[in-house]
Amino acid sequence: MFYGGGQERGLRPGTENTPMIAGLGLAAMLATQNLEKESNYVKECRDYLEYRLSETFGGKLVVNCKDCKERLPNTSNFAIFLENCSSSNVLERANFVASKGAACHSQNTSKPSQILLNSGVSYEVAMNSIRVSFGVYNTKE
Repeated sequence: MFYGGGQERGLRPGTENTPMIAGLGLAAMLATQNLEKESNYVKECRDYLEYRLSETFGGKLVVNCKDCKERLPNTSNFAIFLENCSSSNVLERANFVASKGAACHSQNTSKPSQILLNSGVSYEVAMNSIRVSFGVYNTKE
């Protein structure tokens, strides 16, 4: 149990870090200034990747949650089904960094992401899924 000091009227220990609180407020303000523009840009990058993957792999590509109403603009999750080729093989040959799942799931590669399964993605597709995230410093190239 922690007890407060006299400067906090006994309610909590320590002193608020006022400079950090002000910095967090400024960071939040700066992050929201260009939010719509940046959101549209990363969505454009995501959609371009999915378009190019579709052109290249056709029916061997499954884009997870593509038709979901509420979808993150910066993230694409897909599976490519090629003969004798897993998502790990695809990532080894890729010219960019991506993952087979969320960071919180990275230690358990023998089971698919529960989030994908709960989103209606089949077990086989979830096991072969690749996740790509975009930021404002990414380009289509």
